[in-house]
Amino acid sequence: MAAELARRLSTLSDQVFLYATVTMNLLPENTKNILTTLARFEIEAADRERALGDPRSPQLAHAALQREAARQAVLRQAFFEQDYVVAQEPLRHVAAHLGIELPEAGCEDARILAYEATRVMLDTSEEKARRDRGVFPSPSPYFARAIAEEASLGIPAQTTGSAVAEPLIDKEDAMWTCPAFVPPQVLV
Repeated sequence: MAAELARRLSTLSDQVFLYATVTMNLLPENTKNILTTLARFEIEAADRERALGDPRSPQLAHAALQREAARQAVLRQAFFEQDYVVAQEPLRHVAAHLGIELPEAGCEDARILAYEATRVMLDTSEEKARRDRGVFPSPSPYFARAIAEEASLGIPAQTTGSAVAEPLIDKEDAMWTCPAFVPPQVLV
Protein backbone atom coordinates (compact mmCIF):
# COMPACT_ATOMS: atom_id res chain seq x y z
CA MET A 1 0.00 0.00 0.00
CA ALA A 2 2.82 2.46 0.81
CA ALA A 3 4.51 1.62 -2.50
CA GLU A 4 1.26 2.25 -4.39
CA LEU A 5 0.78 5.59 -2.60
CA ALA A 6 4.39 6.60 -3.37
CA ARG A 7 3.90 5.72 -7.06
CA ARG A 8 0.68 7.78 -7.25
CA LEU A 9 2.30 10.75 -5.51
CA SER A 10 5.28 10.53 -7.85
CA THR A 11 3.00 10.45 -10.90
CA LEU A 12 0.95 13.34 -9.56
CA SER A 13 4.14 15.31 -8.82
CA ASP A 14 5.38 14.70 -12.38
CA GLN A 15 2.07 15.89 -13.82
CA VAL A 16 2.09 19.06 -11.69
CA PHE A 17 5.67 19.81 -12.74
CA LEU A 18 4.83 19.24 -16.43
CA TYR A 19 1.77 21.49 -16.14
CA ALA A 20 3.79 24.20 -14.42
CA THR A 21 6.53 24.16 -17.07
CA VAL A 22 4.06 24.22 -19.97
CA THR A 23 1.90 27.02 -18.56
CA MET A 24 4.70 28.96 -16.86
CA ASN A 25 4.43 32.68 -17.54
CA LEU A 26 7.38 34.79 -18.56
CA LEU A 27 8.24 36.89 -15.54
CA PRO A 28 7.47 40.60 -15.96
CA GLU A 29 11.07 41.45 -15.03
CA ASN A 30 12.36 39.18 -17.82
CA THR A 31 9.94 40.72 -20.31
CA LYS A 32 11.11 44.20 -19.31
CA ASN A 33 14.78 43.18 -19.60
CA ILE A 34 14.34 41.59 -23.02
CA LEU A 35 12.40 44.49 -24.53
CA THR A 36 14.55 47.21 -22.96
CA THR A 37 17.75 45.49 -24.09
CA LEU A 38 16.34 45.11 -27.61
CA ALA A 39 15.57 48.84 -27.79
CA ARG A 40 18.88 49.84 -26.22
CA PHE A 41 20.88 47.67 -28.60
CA GLU A 42 19.10 49.02 -31.67
CA ILE A 43 19.58 52.67 -30.64
CA GLU A 44 23.16 52.29 -29.38
CA ALA A 45 24.24 50.37 -32.50
CA ALA A 46 22.75 53.03 -34.77
CA ASP A 47 24.29 55.87 -32.71
CA ARG A 48 27.70 54.18 -32.84
CA GLU A 49 27.43 53.65 -36.60
CA ARG A 50 26.36 57.28 -37.04
CA ALA A 51 29.25 58.57 -34.92
CA LEU A 52 31.95 56.42 -36.51
CA GLY A 53 30.64 56.26 -40.08
CA ASP A 54 32.30 58.05 -42.93
CA PRO A 55 30.71 61.22 -44.30
CA ARG A 56 27.99 60.42 -46.81
CA SER A 57 26.41 62.20 -49.71
CA PRO A 58 22.87 63.53 -49.51
CA GLN A 59 21.83 60.65 -51.79
CA LEU A 60 23.30 58.02 -49.44
CA ALA A 61 21.72 59.74 -46.44
CA HIS A 62 18.36 59.75 -48.18
CA ALA A 63 18.77 56.07 -49.12
CA ALA A 64 19.37 55.27 -45.44
CA LEU A 65 16.15 57.08 -44.54
CA GLN A 66 14.31 55.15 -47.26
CA ARG A 67 15.61 51.82 -45.85
CA GLU A 68 14.37 52.83 -42.40
CA ALA A 69 10.99 53.81 -43.88
CA ALA A 70 10.79 50.41 -45.58
CA ARG A 71 11.56 48.73 -42.26
CA GLN A 72 8.76 50.72 -40.64
CA ALA A 73 6.38 49.69 -43.42
CA VAL A 74 7.19 46.01 -42.78
CA LEU A 75 6.59 46.46 -39.04
CA ARG A 76 3.29 48.27 -39.64
CA GLN A 77 2.25 45.47 -42.00
CA ALA A 78 2.96 43.00 -39.18
CA PHE A 79 0.49 44.93 -37.00
CA PHE A 80 -2.05 45.10 -39.81
CA GLU A 81 -1.86 41.32 -40.35
CA GLN A 82 -1.35 40.53 -36.64
CA ASP A 83 1.67 38.41 -37.62
CA TYR A 84 4.62 39.25 -35.38
CA VAL A 85 7.05 36.67 -36.76
CA VAL A 86 9.31 39.59 -37.69
CA ALA A 87 10.23 39.89 -33.99
CA GLN A 88 11.15 36.24 -33.39
CA GLU A 89 14.80 36.35 -34.45
CA PRO A 90 15.67 39.60 -32.62
CA LEU A 91 13.93 38.21 -29.51
CA ARG A 92 15.95 34.98 -29.70
CA HIS A 93 19.23 36.87 -29.92
CA VAL A 94 18.44 39.19 -27.02
CA ALA A 95 17.10 36.39 -24.83
CA ALA A 96 20.20 34.28 -25.52
CA HIS A 97 22.43 37.26 -24.68
CA LEU A 98 20.58 37.75 -21.39
CA GLY A 99 20.35 34.03 -20.60
CA ILE A 100 16.55 34.15 -20.48
CA GLU A 101 14.49 31.29 -21.85
CA LEU A 102 11.69 32.43 -24.13
CA PRO A 103 8.20 30.97 -23.76
CA GLU A 104 7.12 28.19 -26.10
CA ALA A 105 6.28 29.56 -29.57
CA GLY A 106 2.57 30.08 -30.10
CA CYS A 107 1.62 30.30 -26.43
CA GLU A 108 -0.02 33.42 -25.06
CA ASP A 109 3.17 34.77 -23.45
CA ALA A 110 5.16 34.28 -26.65
CA ARG A 111 2.54 36.07 -28.72
CA ILE A 112 2.32 39.02 -26.32
CA LEU A 113 6.13 39.26 -26.18
CA ALA A 114 6.35 39.21 -29.99
CA TYR A 115 3.68 41.91 -30.22
CA GLU A 116 5.52 44.14 -27.73
CA ALA A 117 8.86 43.47 -29.44
CA THR A 118 7.36 44.53 -32.77
CA ARG A 119 6.21 47.77 -31.14
CA VAL A 120 9.70 48.31 -29.71
CA MET A 121 11.25 47.67 -33.12
CA LEU A 122 8.89 50.19 -34.74
CA ASP A 123 9.61 52.77 -32.04
CA THR A 124 13.37 52.30 -32.39
CA SER A 125 13.18 52.49 -36.18
CA GLU A 126 11.30 55.79 -35.94
CA GLU A 127 13.82 57.06 -33.38
CA LYS A 128 16.76 56.06 -35.61
CA ALA A 129 15.20 57.94 -38.54
CA ARG A 130 14.75 61.05 -36.39
CA ARG A 131 18.35 60.87 -35.18
CA ASP A 132 19.59 60.42 -38.74
CA ARG A 133 17.95 63.79 -39.46
CA GLY A 134 19.54 65.34 -36.35
CA VAL A 135 16.33 65.38 -34.29
CA PHE A 136 17.02 64.06 -30.80
CA PRO A 137 14.58 63.46 -27.92
CA SER A 138 16.53 65.70 -25.55
CA PRO A 139 19.64 67.85 -25.46
CA SER A 140 23.04 66.18 -25.48
CA PRO A 141 23.90 64.92 -21.97
CA TYR A 142 27.03 67.08 -22.10
CA PHE A 143 25.06 70.17 -23.03
CA ALA A 144 22.45 69.47 -20.34
CA ARG A 145 25.20 69.06 -17.77
CA ALA A 146 26.86 72.33 -18.84
CA ILE A 147 23.56 74.18 -18.50
CA ALA A 148 22.89 72.56 -15.11
CA GLU A 149 26.37 73.49 -13.89
CA GLU A 150 25.87 77.04 -15.12
CA ALA A 151 22.55 77.25 -13.27
CA SER A 152 24.07 75.81 -10.09
CA LEU A 153 26.74 78.52 -10.17
CA GLY A 154 23.99 81.14 -10.23
CA ILE A 155 24.83 82.37 -13.72
CA PRO A 156 21.59 83.65 -15.29
CA ALA A 157 20.68 82.41 -18.74
CA GLN A 158 21.82 84.92 -21.34
CA THR A 159 19.47 85.97 -24.10
CA THR A 160 20.44 88.59 -26.60
CA GLY A 161 17.98 91.12 -27.94
CA SER A 162 18.32 89.70 -31.45
CA ALA A 163 17.63 86.16 -30.25
CA VAL A 164 14.38 87.28 -28.64
CA ALA A 165 13.26 89.27 -31.68
CA GLU A 166 13.91 86.49 -34.19
CA PRO A 167 11.04 84.09 -34.90
CA LEU A 168 11.54 80.40 -34.15
CA ILE A 169 12.54 78.30 -37.15
CA ASP A 170 10.80 75.00 -37.87
CA LYS A 171 13.54 72.31 -37.98
CA GLU A 172 11.93 70.39 -40.84
CA ASP A 173 11.53 73.53 -42.98
CA ALA A 174 15.09 74.62 -42.27
CA MET A 175 16.51 71.20 -43.11
CA TRP A 176 14.93 71.05 -46.55
CA THR A 177 15.76 74.66 -47.42
CA CYS A 178 19.44 74.10 -46.65
CA PRO A 179 21.43 73.34 -49.85
CA ALA A 180 23.12 70.36 -48.14
CA PHE A 181 19.79 68.54 -47.91
CA VAL A 182 17.78 67.37 -50.85
CA PRO A 183 14.04 66.81 -50.38
CA PRO A 184 13.03 63.13 -50.77
CA GLN A 185 10.80 63.76 -53.79
CA VAL A 186 13.79 65.15 -55.76
CA LEU A 187 15.77 61.94 -55.35
CA VAL A 188 13.02 59.47 -56.22
